[in-house]
Amino acid sequence: MPVTARGAAQVLLPAPSVTKKLVALPGTCCGCNICEMVCSLTHTGSVNPYQARVKVTMVREEGHIEPIICQHCNPAPCEISCPTKALFFAANLPGVVLLDNSKCIKCYRCVQACPFGAIQVSPRGEILKCDLCGGDPACVQLCQERPEFKPEGWTGGKVSTLQFLEPHQVTLLKRMLRIAQPKDHQPPAHEFGANL
Repeated sequence: MPVTARGAAQVLLPAPSVTKKLVALPGTCCGCNICEMVCSLTHTGSVNPYQARVKVTMVREEGHIEPIICQHCNPAPCEISCPTKALFFAANLPGVVLLDNSKCIKCYRCVQACPFGAIQVSPRGEILKCDLCGGDPACVQLCQERPEFKPEGWTGGKVSTLQFLEPHQVTLLKRMLRIAQPKDHQPPAHEFGANL
């Protein structure tokens, strides 16, 4: 459990972490919305971007398109904020925050708590949260290859906007993309995560 109460103070304890990380490579999304379509199809059986757990968004200040995805934070602000414990760390998928719809009271505290805006609300008011498709994200499988961004010497598989990588590959790909991209196409450093 990531939060332990001690009187009035709370001590945050990290949960076990998942071995791979779902990341979106900044500045590479073409806005095809395939990730939204496959996400909704996988979870609901119909193609409806309003039911997707991933959202493709235009970042106006930066002038590019970016998928908004759950980071499965550890500790997770959404899980901590949930009064009914509908959000929880999965025992069978360490480090993955899942949603138990039967416990959700639709207070939307998780939506407000998410620092990335990754928890969606459906048109019917249901919480939509990424579950990494049980450890094999469908959005990554169908995200279009972007060969123009593939760094020379990259051996980590296809280079697409959405990647499901081991932590060391995230850092390596970030460095290699910085070298491979033209100067006028480099995304700002803050978008990829200052801590990488």
